[in-house]
Amino acid sequence: MASTDAATPNRDNPGLVSGKLVVIASIAVFVLIGVAFWAAGKWFSANPIEADDTLDYANRAEWVVMPATTILLTEPPRYMRGPYGSKIKKELPFSITDETAAQLQRIQNEFDKGPNPADHAAIWSSLDVLGEAGFYTRWIEFSWLTSPDEIDREIHITDAVREAPAVFVLQYVGLDSEPLSQQPIGDIELTFARKADDILDDSLRLIYPDNKTDEFGRVYLPVFDTPLQVSVKPDPPGHEAEYPFSGWLIFPGKVGGPEPIVVRPKSE
Repeated sequence: MASTDAATPNRDNPGLVSGKLVVIASIAVFVLIGVAFWAAGKWFSANPIEADDTLDYANRAEWVVMPATTILLTEPPRYMRGPYGSKIKKELPFSITDETAAQLQRIQNEFDKGPNPADHAAIWSSLDVLGEAGFYTRWIEFSWLTSPDEIDREIHITDAVREAPAVFVLQYVGLDSEPLSQQPIGDIELTFARKADDILDDSLRLIYPDNKTDEFGRVYLPVFDTPLQVSVKPDPPGHEAEYPFSGWLIFPGKVGGPEPIVVRPKSE
């Protein structure tokens, strides 16, 4: 009688069983890691980290400035979809009340009247109304003082950066890549991204007046924690500035900024 060993299945293969267990265990580990990251993200969203009160303008030389990168916020335009090209593709948790937005717009309107402290008394009383946007009023206050000295300037900037959700840093350098110290820059305008019914809202714009670099060639602008873009890029008096960025910018952490801005003497 012929042997039937060759036709009998190879039962209880320990190597095969062991391999299956390794695969199952690996999948379980990846699933658990994913769940852990998801849970951590949900927790941090519900329990945001408080503003860093140790961020002192006097110690700005020790700040770690994270690199800002460009981000695409809206989907490409497509036919039969409107409004074309404005449907936002990124979650933006940042929002402010209509009252705060109106107060900020009121501050912008004040710039048209010139630096007259007598006309700005109502602005200072709006600090409590502005809430999280109060940092902006504190920052611009020194530029509206009658005779601001450097001590007053530093006090107001210090309060602003402590209260702000983030700080946007612009550095200006010469053709030799050396920082331009104490260089007047002019007025800078920033636009902040918001989301309204899945549509990009870019109506929130803030003017930062009369900027001047510090000894490191930097300007420090307290900002909201949301994508932003530099909508007004000034040329320093008598110079031309090459801004090496455009579009919406984001950065991790509380302090960040783009690559240095090269400044050259204005050609005749």
